[in-house]
Amino acid sequence: MRKDVKRTKRNSRSIRKPYFVLSLAVLLFSLSFLAFGGTKAKAETEAVRKYYTSISVKQGDSLWSIAKSFAPAYADIQAYVDELASINGIPQSSRLYPGRSLVVFYYR
Repeated sequence: MRKDVKRTKRNSRSIRKPYFVLSLAVLLFSLSFLAFGGTKAKAETEAVRKYYTSISVKQGDSLWSIAKSFAPAYADIQAYVDELASINGIPQSSRLYPGRSLVVFYYR
């Protein structure tokens, strides 16, 4: 009878071992994902910041031409013009005169 008890303990150990190895593998994978995935996410959030600067309007400039110069390639030009007009307190149809200062924004 004693041999049966030892076999039961041995069988239970052999069943637990694969679960332990699997749990350890999942834990290591999760930790490595968090360690390397967190660094990438932090770098991406730091990359997008909004900055403001003042420019002087030149002959022939319009809100659209300024928007095309300062807006990112993926941005909607109409949305940029809307915000540019709002920041400067001017209507979109307003004529820009050379020498006038405008506040523009850009992303870096």
